[in-house]
Amino acid sequence: MFVFSNSENLKPFNKLTVNEQRLIAKQGGKKSGIVRLEKRKMREILEILLSQDLKQSGVLKSTKEAIMVQVVKKALSGDLKAVEFIQNTIGEKPI
Repeated sequence: MFVFSNSENLKPFNKLTVNEQRLIAKQGGKKSGIVRLEKRKMREILEILLSQDLKQSGVLKSTKEAIMVQVVKKALSGDLKAVEFIQNTIGEKPI
């Protein structure tokens, strides 16, 4: 187990006063909100990028289609993670 050098200064949460517990919970709630907002922004950006069209080999494809083509190529070359991804995606995950 990793022990911090100043671990003697740490107090268990249940030994803190009610006000100290509220302050820590409030700080955690604020940080949680910030992290959720950042994740939502990243998801929205990724959705925009995936919906855009690409011209690949003279053919216009969506970014999602281009990614799937690459996954299938990897699976055909023997990449087992790509095979598992495809099986999971199409609902044929072996038990």
